[in-house]
Amino acid sequence: MESEVKKHFYNFLSIFLAAVFTFYLSSFTNAVLAASFFGIVFAVLFKKYAKVAYCGCFIGMSSYLILESIYFIFLASMLATILLHLFKGKLEYGGKLGLIAFLSVLIIELPDIYRAEYNIVATDIEMNLLLSILVIFVAIVSLELTWILRNILKLGFPESESVLASAFTGLIFGLCAFLVPEIKSMGEVAYAASFAGMSKPKLIRRYMLLIALLTGALYFITVPIFRGFGGKLGAIAFLSVIISVMFAYLWDYKKFKISKK
Repeated sequence: MESEVKKHFYNFLSIFLAAVFTFYLSSFTNAVLAASFFGIVFAVLFKKYAKVAYCGCFIGMSSYLILESIYFIFLASMLATILLHLFKGKLEYGGKLGLIAFLSVLIIELPDIYRAEYNIVATDIEMNLLLSILVIFVAIVSLELTWILRNILKLGFPESESVLASAFTGLIFGLCAFLVPEIKSMGEVAYAASFAGMSKPKLIRRYMLLIALLTGALYFITVPIFRGFGGKLGAIAFLSVIISVMFAYLWDYKKFKISKK
């Protein structure tokens, strides 16, 4: 019992510290770059807590208009610790950590959700054919890069290879967005795709194009809503993977029914 309590405490501490560090660094850089940087730090120095800390990084990606003080970060971190325990061993798909972070921030912010979103300036992105193609291309590159990095890192960092691969990918695109702010949305799409790349390798290889398409589509569909909510990109990745799996299941089932006739 005591060891279990200690484990939950260390999980909470990892989430809280990662969230605080990411939150404050993002005010000087951007959310993707900050979360990626501390994702790498925790994955290298604290391998055992890499995944829970990465969840904390996603909480820290929230706007200061959403999490207005360290008190709200503390509450969101507590909720994330509880949700991680409840969903342990369930729904093991890429983006799960982000989804948990998003739900934690959303629950904390529910009483003031409309006021908070109203205060954040919307990003106007006009979709066209060229931009659509670019988004899909960026998502595919990000997925592929995450996959390659996972294969490279799995021998040296078996406990945290998926976190490291996603964080390195995010660091590259986050740095590009920091140097060229006009491509911020591309950096966010790439980071969301890297979370999808944390799924089981077989899943990534089989449904890469579909996951990339859905990640890009869901990103732009959700631009006007939940602005500034940490974990939103992870939630997008999670939905993309889940929809891809469901679609593939239905497709395989349909082919099976036809072959039986």
